[in-house]
Amino acid sequence: MAKDKITRCNRYMFRQVRCRGYMKKVNDGRFIVRHPDSGEIESCEYYYGWDAEKGDIVKEVEDYDGSLDFLKTYYEHRELEFIGVVVGMKMIIATGYLTVDTDTDYRGCEHIKLGKYPKDQVKCALVYYGCNKSRWVPLNELEILEG
Repeated sequence: MAKDKITRCNRYMFRQVRCRGYMKKVNDGRFIVRHPDSGEIESCEYYYGWDAEKGDIVKEVEDYDGSLDFLKTYYEHRELEFIGVVVGMKMIIATGYLTVDTDTDYRGCEHIKLGKYPKDQVKCALVYYGCNKSRWVPLNELEILEG
């Protein structure tokens, strides 16, 4: 009875589905660094990656200018067919702009706030395809299996 109520709200929940692709988490190495000795936004810098061989940050650095042009990739689409069971839904951020802003806390003190501004969002289903194995699958990549 309880399963019927859930599937009325969401037709995918707890159903066996065939998936044609999924969203894979990506570490593109882009990040913003704030220098600890300064509380100014101008002290923040863009970093464009990580050199695995040297174990050091890539030295392509630019000063933060406040614009939305520093795009970071969080997830990328991969094509793969598999069968699983849907157990949840979520809007994931595929790409987003990294931002730096000044914010005021409850005491009235200003501080630097690092954040992200979403560019591309994808509504995904959490599909379990094996024992403790799951993937985020976009809804347009799902097909409900009857029976």
